[in-house]
Amino acid sequence: MTSRLLSLCLLTSVLIACNPVPPHPMNMSQALKNATTRADHEALAAHYQATADKLQAKADEHRVLLSEYAADFGLMPEDFHEDFRGHCQWLIDAYEKAVKINLDLADQHRHLYRHE
Repeated sequence: MTSRLLSLCLLTSVLIACNPVPPHPMNMSQALKNATTRADHEALAAHYQATADKLQAKADEHRVLLSEYAADFGLMPEDFHEDFRGHCQWLIDAYEKAVKINLDLADQHRHLYRHE
């Protein structure tokens, strides 16, 4: 019974942690096409920065999960730990890559509005 409860708790944690980042609050296609002023580029830079911050928070959440999966969960088989550690690391890497891309985009828009 204890192992089932622990399994259920772990599965619930994983499902909550894997909740996707919500979609862009603005129409990015239109915002990019219509960006002609300093304010437009500032807004886009702020959007990409905010997205990067949210993605970094998700990566950090998975780092915590990764350390928890490294701990001893008693009756759970070792391959369970390995699978979940691998998934967590993959998600951390994916979120970190997305963070870098969004920060680069924010920097590009900041550069554009500095030269207007």
